[in-house]
Amino acid sequence: ADFTGVYFKSKKLNNHITARNSKYYYELSQKPIVGITSSKRINSKNYVERAMEKGEQLFDNDDYEAALNEFKVAEKLSPKDKKIINKIADTERIIEEIKEKEAMFLKLSTEANTLLQNEQYIDAKTVYQQALKIKHGNKIILNKIADIEAILYQFHIDSLYLQKLTLASRLFG
Repeated sequence: ADFTGVYFKSKKLNNHITARNSKYYYELSQKPIVGITSSKRINSKNYVERAMEKGEQLFDNDDYEAALNEFKVAEKLSPKDKKIINKIADTERIIEEIKEKEAMFLKLSTEANTLLQNEQYIDAKTVYQQALKIKHGNKIILNKIADIEAILYQFHIDSLYLQKLTLASRLFG
């Protein structure tokens, strides 16, 4: 049998400590128990590495909230690790930037919708284009811009038609 696994007794023993036996339980909790066969050793470094790896994967997939949770798990296990602290700060900064962009996008799209309802098409198109800079490829905004361009094109055609009618009425009128 493989007796290489080493575990430390749980500090749950502290629940049963009295003044008379506290020294005994403390010393006992610090001694390794040899003879448990397992490849799973209690090692906070492994947990930190796993949490950081999982956090990095989530971060790379733009799931910043879940990544932040993993980084915070790693921080609890290794609170002084500068790499973890910096990664948490970077992730929190990105989350805050995303929230600010979402708020700005909502403000711009609401403003543009109001302009569109008031038939201020050119201004609405300009504000929609600003919103599109925040959320590239947003289909709703792209469709609204296309609708406005169709309206403006129709106005242009109608304007040309009126100019021709005015010119015709002057010439033949």
